Amino acid sequence: MFPGIVCGLCAAFLQDMGYFFSRDFVRKGNSPGALFVHAQLLMGLLGMAMISLLYVGAGMPKTESFWIPLILTCVGSGFGQFFFFRAERKMDPPRVSAMMGLRVVLLALISAVALEKHYNAMQWSGIVLAAVSAVVLNWEGGHFRLGGMKDLAAALAFYVVSDLSVTHMIRGFGFESLFLASLWAMALVNVVTGAVFLPLRIKMRDQWPIPLFRASAPFAGSWLLKQFFLYACYAFLGPVHANVLLSIRGPLAMAISWFRRNFLHLPLDAIPVSLWVRRWGATLLMAAAIVLYSLA
Repeated sequence: MFPGIVCGLCAAFLQDMGYFFSRDFVRKGNSPGALFVHAQLLMGLLGMAMISLLYVGAGMPKTESFWIPLILTCVGSGFGQFFFFRAERKMDPPRVSAMMGLRVVLLALISAVALEKHYNAMQWSGIVLAAVSAVVLNWEGGHFRLGGMKDLAAALAFYVVSDLSVTHMIRGFGFESLFLASLWAMALVNVVTGAVFLPLRIKMRDQWPIPLFRASAPFAGSWLLKQFFLYACYAFLGPVHANVLLSIRGPLAMAISWFRRNFLHLPLDAIPVSLWVRRWGATLLMAAAIVLYSLA
């Protein structure tokens, strides 16, 4: 369990960094679609290089049962990122990061109903607390802020498809090492997704200048590393436990936001003190959720 927890914490931190890098990209007047396409092409190139190294060092996957989960993972993660970028334009990064914690409820419900997974009372308590903490973080002025919520809901749905497919894909490679299988998963997902979006980049070459590749590189780097640690976390812990652990994204995003504002002096949305207090209160709920589920 310990390797999975470490991988989950690394994935949460890198995903939050990706949120802020994407916000920086959009703040410069660039479109979320441009970031998505250019970052995905960069990750696809790195994935091709990784496949070459993996083939030389470890050989090809031992079985071929990973193809369907691979396609579902690509569809889920690709469209999940697209709708996330749309939501990110309307909601500040800590809020988006926190609301992504709702995916654990969808995962648990689908796993219980469709996959016949069984969770005890402590595990359900942890799942519910993770969802409640996410709702508390999005509560402003006595009403829900609906801006970006439709896009966020679509992102959650596609990410759930990806989450449920990742573990089957990793097991389908047939490697004993989960880290090795996670590297293969990371590489193949990005090569396939990059190949799908290459024609769009060619079509938009007049509207999207070459320097956009450099501008999207910070996000691409953090997101690629996040994928590796996330896949490894899923392999060790399973998608539901992993997403309970990943609810720490909200507090991490707040800490990163505070650091960027006070030490790097980067522009961020003004946040009232009362909202910070409420967010840190929700952090305690997240911590309780992780402890309850992990100890069950």
